[in-house]
Amino acid sequence: MTEADPAGGGPSTTEQLRHEIDATRAELGETVEALAHKADVKALMRDRLEDKRHAFTEQLNEAVTAARDIRDHFRNRRS
Repeated sequence: MTEADPAGGGPSTTEQLRHEIDATRAELGETVEALAHKADVKALMRDRLEDKRHAFTEQLNEAVTAARDIRDHFRNRRS
């Protein structure tokens, strides 16, 4: 079955229209997922907190290492 293309671009088959509808549904599904993720404030805050916690832990470990190096330096100067 061939029908006129609603956009005026020539004839379009039912199969082509179904394919376009399926593609549009898939895109819409992806868009809805992206919007749901952005709207999930609790999850976003949890992710940000985890990032901050990780950065803090790295900085703390660096500070502890630096403090130990300084301590060892002064211990070695006494000897």
